[in-house]
Amino acid sequence: MIRATALLVLAGTGVARAQPDARPSEDEMFGAPAPASEPQAPSGETATPTGDPTPLPAGGERGTVEEALFGGGASPNVTRDAAGLEDKLAIGGRLLLRAQAQVYTDTDAAEQPVASPNLLDVYLDARPVERLRGYAELRVAYDPTLEGGRATLPELCDEDDPDVAQCRATSDAIARALATPATDSELSQLWIKTDVAQRVFLTIGKQPIRWGAGHIWNPTDFLNRTKRDPLTTLDLRTGVSLVKVHVPIETTASNVYAIGVFDGARALGDVGGAARAEFGFSQAELTLSAAARRDEPLLLGGDLSFGLGPFDVIAEAAVAHGHHDPLPGDEDRDDDWIPQVTAGASVQIDYGDEDSLIFGVEYFHNGDGVDDPAEYFSALLAGRSFIDLPRHAAGAFLLLAAPGAWNDTSIFATAIGSLDDHSVTSRVQWTQRVVTWLDVIAYAGGYFGDPGDLFRPYGFDVATLATTDEALTAEAGVWLQMAL
Repeated sequence: MIRATALLVLAGTGVARAQPDARPSEDEMFGAPAPASEPQAPSGETATPTGDPTPLPAGGERGTVEEALFGGGASPNVTRDAAGLEDKLAIGGRLLLRAQAQVYTDTDAAEQPVASPNLLDVYLDARPVERLRGYAELRVAYDPTLEGGRATLPELCDEDDPDVAQCRATSDAIARALATPATDSELSQLWIKTDVAQRVFLTIGKQPIRWGAGHIWNPTDFLNRTKRDPLTTLDLRTGVSLVKVHVPIETTASNVYAIGVFDGARALGDVGGAARAEFGFSQAELTLSAAARRDEPLLLGGDLSFGLGPFDVIAEAAVAHGHHDPLPGDEDRDDDWIPQVTAGASVQIDYGDEDSLIFGVEYFHNGDGVDDPAEYFSALLAGRSFIDLPRHAAGAFLLLAAPGAWNDTSIFATAIGSLDDHSVTSRVQWTQRVVTWLDVIAYAGGYFGDPGDLFRPYGFDVATLATTDEALTAEAGVWLQMAL
C-alpha cells in the first residue's frame, strides 16, 4: 500500500507537474500538520490532507491517492509559512479553457456537436492570525457556443393570423430569454475555519468534501449533489454548504465529525445532518458514515482500505432506507434497505529504475440500478447519475506519472462497463506541462455497445423531448489550464 501511495504522491506532483491546481491545498489553507510526535489519525474526508493536528498515518493516505488520481494539491503560486504567516492574504486562481466535441452515428461531420465550457476560478485566501482562516472562491463559466442561443418552444403562432409577424418576434424574444446563458457565475467556495482550544476544529460555509475509498465509484459520498466524473483527473465540482465540527481523538488515532448540511434548506426542518468516524491503523483505514434529511432517505455506510501484499484493497458500501423515488412503472421500495457496494484493488508495477505505473480495477453493485435499456432515458431525466445507473458494473484505470524521460507528462486511462448490457465507455487523458504555469490536457474517448445501451446512448432532441436515432460513438477535447 505504501508503494502504490508513493507513486500516487509522485503523480500528485506528476499529474502534479503536468497539472497545476489553482486552489491551495488544505495544508496551506488550514495550517501545517502538527509535529510528528503527536498521535496520528486519518483525515480522508476531502481530496487533500486536512492539515489538522491528526494527519494520516503512512499507508493510510487515501486523500493523497485521490489527490493524485482526481486532482487537488497545492497551488504552485501560493507559498505561505503557516507559522510565520508572512502573507495575511493570498490571491490566485485557475483559468481553464476547453474545446470538446462528440461524434454521433448517421450525422454529417459538419453537424457534430461541439462545446467550449470555459471556467475561471478566482480565490481570496485570508489568514489574519494563525488559528483563523477565511476562503472565498468565485467561479465564472463561459461557453461561447451558447451565444445567441434560443430555448426550444412549441409552435405558438398561427400562420393565418394577421399578426403572425408580431407573434414570431415575441416568441423569438421569449426563446432568447429562456435560453441557457453563455455566461454564468457562482461562489464555488466560501468558508471560515477556526478552532476551539485547538481541540475542536470548525469549518463553516460552502466547502469541498469527498467521502469514500473508491476511485471510480463512491457509494458513501453522501453530501455532494453531483457525482465526480471518474474519467478525468480534474474534480470540478463546487462546494457544499456545511457546518463541520471535527474532533480528533489522539489516544485512538481517530477522528469524529458532526456536520450540518444547509444546501437548499428553506426552514430549520430542511437542515440535514451527517456524522463520520475515521479510524487509522498502520496499513489500513476504516470509516463509518451516516446522513439524514427530511424527505430524503436515511443513508448509512462505511469504507475500508488496506494493504495486502503488493495490492491496495478498497471496499465501500452504503444502504438507503425510506423516501425511495421510483421510476415510472417501478414499485415503491420505502421499506427496503437498498445497497450500493464497490470493491477493488490497485497495484504499483515498476518498469524501470525510477518509473512505475498504477493499475486498478473496481466492481460496483447498485441495488436500485437499472438494467432495462427502455428505462435508461427516464432514469437520466429523473436525475440519476450516469455512472451509478447500472445494477452491475466494472471499471479499470491506469496511471503513468512522468514516464521515462517525460517528466512533464502524465497519462491517465479509464474504462467503465455495464455488466447488464455489456456497453463500455473509455477515455485516455494526456496531460503535458508546456511552461511553468500552463498545462495542455488532451483526451479522446469511445462508446462501445449496441445503440441505445447505457454507455452508448442515443442523442436527445430538445424540440421533441425525446431520443433520436443517432448513437454517441466518440468524443475528444483539448483543455488549457493556467494557474493564476
